Amino acid sequence: NGRDTTLAVGAGLQKMGMDHARMIASPKTRTQQTAQLLAGHAVV
Repeated sequence: NGRDTTLAVGAGLQKMGMDHARMIASPKTRTQQTAQLLAGHAVV
């Protein structure tokens, strides 16, 4: 499903050393939820 895929992409980004990269996301709820899954924490 989409959630599992997003978590896998986030894990891949961490393995590539991009876990502290700047992320820009729309303030829309669904986009924020996806960004938070990718980052592994709340996105401000």
